[in-house]
Amino acid sequence: MIRHSLIRSSKFVWDQDPGLDKPALEFQEAWKRCLETSDVSLLVPVTREGQKLTVFDLEPLTRKEFMRVFALEGLERICEAVAYGVKGVANFEIDGSDVRLERDRDSKRLTAKSLDLIYDPILFATLGSRVMEISQIDPTKG
Repeated sequence: MIRHSLIRSSKFVWDQDPGLDKPALEFQEAWKRCLETSDVSLLVPVTREGQKLTVFDLEPLTRKEFMRVFALEGLERICEAVAYGVKGVANFEIDGSDVRLERDRDSKRLTAKSLDLIYDPILFATLGSRVMEISQIDPTKG
């Protein structure tokens, strides 16, 4: 039997976040469990003292968005997955100010300005892949 949840949101921390204490003995297990559950609180024990993790709010792509994204190739596909799937971010600063992401009213995707504010090619590759991953039904979970 395939079981599917309609819970739409997911939290995500980039594996390159400087707040992560990757040498910590329990890091690998905490990271694995966090990816499986989207429970970023599991990363608290492996967060460097005095640091805050940057947390992205993600949502799976709708069928229509998924079709739009997969009609593209390469970097365009990744950027569009980010544009549609990233709904917000906490603890992301530019020049000492928190980033506030804006969405286009009509398309519901992040504006070009918002994408430019958080753009990093490796970050986008990771975020885009995660958005596409959570957009699929996982028949192994139930």
